[in-house]
Amino acid sequence: MATYTDLVKRCEQAVDVAVTYGKPIVHWGFIPAIILIGMLTTKPRPTLGQLLWLG
Repeated sequence: MATYTDLVKRCEQAVDVAVTYGKPIVHWGFIPAIILIGMLTTKPRPTLGQLLWLG
């Protein structure tokens, strides 16, 4: 049977893995998805060039 310290170490390792892989996934996946949803639901719809040029 696993001891309490073993469980704590495994939880810490799981958190480290989640942070290591989760941050890039959120940065490169979730944030652009929110921007895309915003583009598709606003009227008038901005073009990609307008968004990138900020004009």
